[in-house]
Amino acid sequence: SWADGVALFHEGSNQLWYANVALAPARDFGVLAVTNAGQDRGYQATDAVVSALIERFDAAQVP
Repeated sequence: SWADGVALFHEGSNQLWYANVALAPARDFGVLAVTNAGQDRGYQATDAVVSALIERFDAAQVP
């Protein structure tokens, strides 16, 4: 797995903004995406960014 162990996630909105964070403590790695589009549009956008950054990080790791 990209996290090499525990992966921590948190996401949320105040209806105007949306934030999404993913952390991999074992790899000293984390990503955060924030948008000024709340609710479902904000979730979709930040989820896509967080997922893409995790994939890019994971692909760059040397075994």
